[in-house]
Amino acid sequence: MNSEAIIFLAIVILSAIPIIIINSKKRKKEKLFIQVLLDLAEKSNCKITERDLWNNTQIGIDKDAGKLFFVKKTDDEEVTKVVDLSEIQKCRVINTSRTVNIKDSVQTVLERLELAFVNQDKNKPEIILGFYNSAVDSLSLRNEFQLTEKWSGIVNSTISTISRRK
Repeated sequence: MNSEAIIFLAIVILSAIPIIIINSKKRKKEKLFIQVLLDLAEKSNCKITERDLWNNTQIGIDKDAGKLFFVKKTDDEEVTKVVDLSEIQKCRVINTSRTVNIKDSVQTVLERLELAFVNQDKNKPEIILGFYNSAVDSLSLRNEFQLTEKWSGIVNSTISTISRRK
């Protein structure tokens, strides 16, 4: 090998090391965050059968036990919720947006995406789980809209299965 090839190889290796370290730290942090959801389920004697993770938020479900688990981490706090789906009538998506005038056109701007759980007991308030909030999340959506639709379907299907068992 000539000296130019050795120098080039050294530069490539030195450039790759920070990327490898950053990715390793990110994976470790993600594993710890996933463990929060798994521990939450375990406290309820449940096992997560399906889950999703995005923007410091995660959701999971134990379809057999009929319980949904939600964890959202912000700079200030970590919010955890457990929803007993046997007490829920239905789940719906809340899409909160507003219109703004930009130059000569009117644009719709998404402010929040949430799942609302309607209790069977009309005296209990809805349970709201936030999937996206423009005030705290990044300004661009990734796959939050698809996730709210997906989880609304999963929850309503699970509620239907629970009600057939009764």
